[in-house]
Amino acid sequence: MPMKPAPDLRKRELAAIHIARQQLGMDDGTYRDMLWTVARVRSAADLDYAGRQRVLDHLSSRGAKIGNGRPARSNEWAFIDRAPEDCRPMLRKVCVLCRELGIERGKQKRYVEGIARQMGSLGGGSVVKPLELCSYTELWRIVAALNTHLQRQRERA
Repeated sequence: MPMKPAPDLRKRELAAIHIARQQLGMDDGTYRDMLWTVARVRSAADLDYAGRQRVLDHLSSRGAKIGNGRPARSNEWAFIDRAPEDCRPMLRKVCVLCRELGIERGKQKRYVEGIARQMGSLGGGSVVKPLELCSYTELWRIVAALNTHLQRQRERA
């Protein structure tokens, strides 16, 4: 069963569609014709996730500035809010350390899981235990390793 995107994501995407429409100066008839051509709907409210993406891509290709011009943020750390209460501070610390280390967004979680696998705390071999399933102790060891890595990086600089 496919996951539904968060309601606030839907609202943000719909808002971006309407802002792009204004930027391009589309009248109501042209806008609804575009919606029909691109996504086979007459109202943006009827768009599903894929339809909203197609419409945003189309509007962007026509010159609309979608968002603030920066690349979309990776949602790789969204699971932190659903993690056990005692693990959340450590997961946030891991996230901050990744940024300080200069690890590219979208690759941070995989990077940390790779370090943890090398440490042996997340299983050996090719088995990868996701960060969201780590215990507080495992997360503490990961934070210690990242702190050591950051300290060595600063000493080299």
